[in-house]
Amino acid sequence: MTAHFKYTFLLTAVMLAGCKSEYPDVPAKYHSLLNEALAKSGNNSEELINALNSVPASQKEAMAYLISYMPDYDLTTISSGLLTDNVTYAYIAREKYDWCRELPDSVFFNEVLPYHNVTEERDNWRKEFYERFSPYVDECSDIRDAVYAINKNVREELQVEYSTQRRVSDQGPFESMETKIASCTGLTILLNDAFRSVGIPCRFAGTPNWFDNRGNHSWNEVLIDGEWYFTEYYMDDLNKTWFVTDAAKATAGSVDNGIFAISYKPTGNLFPMVWDEAKPVNAIEVTPRYLEICSSSLKKKNNRVNIDIEVYSAKGYDSESDNRIPASVTIFCGDKQIKEGITCSPVNDLNNYLSVSLDPETEYTIISTYETLRKEQKIRIGKENIRIKIIMD
Repeated sequence: MTAHFKYTFLLTAVMLAGCKSEYPDVPAKYHSLLNEALAKSGNNSEELINALNSVPASQKEAMAYLISYMPDYDLTTISSGLLTDNVTYAYIAREKYDWCRELPDSVFFNEVLPYHNVTEERDNWRKEFYERFSPYVDECSDIRDAVYAINKNVREELQVEYSTQRRVSDQGPFESMETKIASCTGLTILLNDAFRSVGIPCRFAGTPNWFDNRGNHSWNEVLIDGEWYFTEYYMDDLNKTWFVTDAAKATAGSVDNGIFAISYKPTGNLFPMVWDEAKPVNAIEVTPRYLEICSSSLKKKNNRVNIDIEVYSAKGYDSESDNRIPASVTIFCGDKQIKEGITCSPVNDLNNYLSVSLDPETEYTIISTYETLRKEQKIRIGKENIRIKIIMD
């Protein structure tokens, strides 16, 4: 009689008797949840049992948490080795870094420990990411410094850039690192894994569709001193990324235009994943917080008009592609220079633009230069936000 058969026989007998099975060193609140998970796991139950038995007593609750709230589609396929490595290195980070050691278990289990973000390939990433990113934070004095250290170095360390040519939106981290390209979803997965590998609590966030129905976007949230901040792979600053204006127009209570954050533990709500609606992922709606933060940051821009600018070369122009060029843009009002900046290139998200705030009912001159190309044009701003596409011909 195999060990798997013995355990299945015992588990069935116990459940039929109406009693909870015993799991040494696992709090009783997980026992019925573990029974349910093992019953759903089919032929993969032995992998889950091995994972639970392979970690020390001090880490058994963490493993029980992962198994108890694991998506059904993982219960039948996940390997013991992936789970064991994931828990082992999550605890290495917890023991090493003060910011992780001080977290309550509820935060550590839900925002540091999880082995996945959304529906990506279940890669065994944690050991490699810990070895890659721990050197960047070893000298950091607190969690905020650690967040900036990871954000500042993740792009150079992984050498992955944004591209619409990626195979699928929800690539696993290893595929993104191999192909060197990823969507905003893939980049969010990479940065979340980097944060978690060094004990920084973080979660995947995003909207299924911006207010103007131009498409979805994904980004990251990090927890610092009990407060959630948003950031992303191409970082500007915490709570100051390019989509602030768009997020301020989200619709609370809407599954189409709201903003949501992932939770490993069930919440009663699901993340509206436009790339794969067949695999449910737990979430909470966070739209009200974004409306408050983003609207507050825009108050100083009241009575001004927001202008989004993107530049294409004549040869590469395609409004449905990421074939944009990073042109230098200078804006004049009469003879006075009032704004300057660089437009987005192919490595920037398609929803990202050079954004400037200008006075309404005013004429401006925009001068765009890129390599040997130069274009000058006059525009008159009305009272509404607009997007300008400049073709360098």
